[in-house]
Amino acid sequence: MGTCHGAGGLTTLKADAYTTIVEESTLTPDGKSAAYFEVKENGVTVQKAGYVYDAKGQPIYLRRYKDGLTSYIETAYTYNQQGLLTSTTAAGVTVSTAKKHGGTVLTRWDGSIVFIDL
Repeated sequence: MGTCHGAGGLTTLKADAYTTIVEESTLTPDGKSAAYFEVKENGVTVQKAGYVYDAKGQPIYLRRYKDGLTSYIETAYTYNQQGLLTSTTAAGVTVSTAKKHGGTVLTRWDGSIVFIDL
């Protein structure tokens, strides 16, 4: 059983007779994107994360909380002038993505190059 209501969203699910899971998200001030979400199991927060956006509304950071929800792992996103994602960095590892002429995706990760035809 699930319900969804409110600004951003609130979903309540029964995993079993003893476990209630509540997923709650909060929208950005413009109401277009998720700014924050939290998952609770029987009233105890088990997961939370938040996004930081640039002036264009693109996510530039994702913070996933861990270790008792007091520290976080941050993922950073960068974009080119056309607004296309060019790289993602997490835990000191950067994955860069660019498209070559003809739609081939070029991905560079730790010095290795992988070509993928789309």
